[in-house]
Amino acid sequence: MAKTVIVGAGPTGLAAAIAIKQKDSSADVLILEKRHKLNEVEGAGIAMPANSVVALRELGLTEELKEHAYQVKHCIYTEADGRPICRASFTATGTNVPFMAINRGELQNLLLKKARTLGVKVQTGCELINFKQNNNATIEVNWQQQVPISADNKKSELLHDTFDLLISADGIHSKTRALVFPDVKVQDFGLTNWRCIADKPTEFKELEFEPTFMWGNQGQLVMLYPFSKDQCYMYFHTFDEEKNDAQYRSFSADDFKSFGLFVPEILNQIKTQNISLTTSRFQITAKPCYFNPKFSSVLLIGDAAHPVTPILQQGATQGFWDAYFLGKLYNEATVETLPMSFSRSRQDIMQNIMNRSNDPVKNIVSSIRKGDFAERITALRKAGTPLNIAGWKNLFASYPDQINVRITAP
Repeated sequence: MAKTVIVGAGPTGLAAAIAIKQKDSSADVLILEKRHKLNEVEGAGIAMPANSVVALRELGLTEELKEHAYQVKHCIYTEADGRPICRASFTATGTNVPFMAINRGELQNLLLKKARTLGVKVQTGCELINFKQNNNATIEVNWQQQVPISADNKKSELLHDTFDLLISADGIHSKTRALVFPDVKVQDFGLTNWRCIADKPTEFKELEFEPTFMWGNQGQLVMLYPFSKDQCYMYFHTFDEEKNDAQYRSFSADDFKSFGLFVPEILNQIKTQNISLTTSRFQITAKPCYFNPKFSSVLLIGDAAHPVTPILQQGATQGFWDAYFLGKLYNEATVETLPMSFSRSRQDIMQNIMNRSNDPVKNIVSSIRKGDFAERITALRKAGTPLNIAGWKNLFASYPDQINVRITAP
């Protein structure tokens, strides 16, 4: 019976734990989560393209998606003032598998419930300190746990244990990646983004309540993505190359005052309802960071291994596919060889997906810097197909296994 520790109880970490327990019900799986409460979810919504839906179905969440996720049918691009650029059905991507969206907190709760049902242990308030690779192919892990002793006070306790496998799913700012790949640097695109949940704007009594991407001439973007019949995931970004990860720019409605349609109503919601926004930057690594032979018992997955831009929504998606392949290899490889085998099977595929996700954004940023982003909008209108629709179509054609529904999970 393998003893596994997973760092991070976000969607990817929980999915990995589920995949392992589905393959080996006797596996000892512990998740260490930095947050003190698992309902303290960062982010707002998760847009799930077809290959994300297939991955979650493979993990046994078919019925949960039917009940809790919201299917979208069209992708719409407009200029900031609402003038149409282009639109397309999601079936134009070459698959009839639905595109869906869900409240991030709701997906987290569904995964957590399934993980606990399978016997996964989750410890909160736990921050990874370091780890040491042992000669006997085990890994010694040290972490600090903060335990509340009153409403205002917490007690810190240093803990350690030895495991057969450490799986890092601690996100784009992964501490594990910094320890295992100290020379890998994160690249910043100069784009600050903000995300929140908002109520369905009244504007959509007349408009289709479908994913809508509104582009400004300076590269600003406002995206509305429904995840229920009366709520939506809102995403804003603007170009600000001078800022860095340690200096997030505060959200300013003035950056989007030129936007029409539903945007003024959303901005008013943010102001009057004091809606909290999650802030981040477009940051990537040049290549996937799954495995380093110096740490043979450590495997990185999800954004910890391969942070990408969100244009094709492959961040969470490929985290779910990492979990699927982890479960698949769990019975095929020994625990000692699993990280290396996993890396060999996923490295080239993920490198290609990273390039497909990042290159369009590199081109957008290049246009912003040159001051000719308006010309890119004209080219989009002439092409008649949204960037992400074209990207998904090419991606699915290259990797049809990610949209072929198999449903192998129990």
